[in-house]
Amino acid sequence: MELTGNSNYMMTLYNKSNYYKHFIFNSKNGDVLLLKGNGYNVTGDSLVYRVADGLHMFKIDAVYRDADLKGLDSYIEDTLMIYKIMKGNILFATKDGKERRLNCGDILNAAGNFKMSKFHSFNKEIECIGISFYYKGIMNAIENQSLNKSFLEEFYKSDLLHNIFIHRGNYKINKLFQEIKNVIDDDNKILMKAKSFELLSESAIYHNDFVSIDYKGLSKEKTILFNNIKEFLDNNLDQYYSMEFIAEKFFISLSGLKNIFYQVYGISPYIYHLNKRLEKAAILLTKSDYKIKDIYKKVGFNYHSNFSKAFQKKYNCTPSQYRKRGS
Repeated sequence: MELTGNSNYMMTLYNKSNYYKHFIFNSKNGDVLLLKGNGYNVTGDSLVYRVADGLHMFKIDAVYRDADLKGLDSYIEDTLMIYKIMKGNILFATKDGKERRLNCGDILNAAGNFKMSKFHSFNKEIECIGISFYYKGIMNAIENQSLNKSFLEEFYKSDLLHNIFIHRGNYKINKLFQEIKNVIDDDNKILMKAKSFELLSESAIYHNDFVSIDYKGLSKEKTILFNNIKEFLDNNLDQYYSMEFIAEKFFISLSGLKNIFYQVYGISPYIYHLNKRLEKAAILLTKSDYKIKDIYKKVGFNYHSNFSKAFQKKYNCTPSQYRKRGS
């Protein structure tokens, strides 16, 4: 896709006592922006597509080196951004100076008058994709009936428009991000609009699911963190994971993982995952023709003896006896 247009715009970002040119905007018919980084703090390209009034889809491939983003205040204000880190990792700071780290696979929902003050990608290229919408533009589009209200209904029921949080999504949301990446690569504007609305709606539902659950006084961030840990364990029953691995993967101390998981779910993460694996084995014993020597490997055991011992402790019978009862 060739991005040539009649209009060029320059954006400058403030750094200490001087201004440094970071991006040049090249527009094409008002629908596509190419952001080319040419300053010492930012190198790389970004594509921004105008999907509808107030709604944009973007893909960033760039390196940020402690870029000061004060010049973006007006760009981000009154905006909801939902994006996923597809490659690399980012350290960013909000305007109050609080720093947060986004790792590969993390999803950022940032809304309200959210403003970044720093963006740093550890001198490595990052790739992130997502959508953003500007409240005024979206509201005008809804009033003019150019958008389907049902897609955004969940958002105006929730407080998603006034929060910032980091999560790893669920199967639907992560599948949508992959589809968004594909439609950007294919330059398919019809699907861009459809997928943008899907992501808006699914993100609202995902957010509301957390708001509606009582997690015994935990902060929203910890609620999200431990739901993500639980979801990871639920979706990975074919392998044993040490608690050290889980703690490192989710950037939490081992003691914090064990104590808070027990506080939330009333069971240790190790026993929780073990029970889920054994429950899957029980289903395979009664609902499949797999041999027992194949089943124990499918639920993360290396040895039949260990599997049989754990199974008997939970179900008070051997795997063979359990299979006969269910037949």
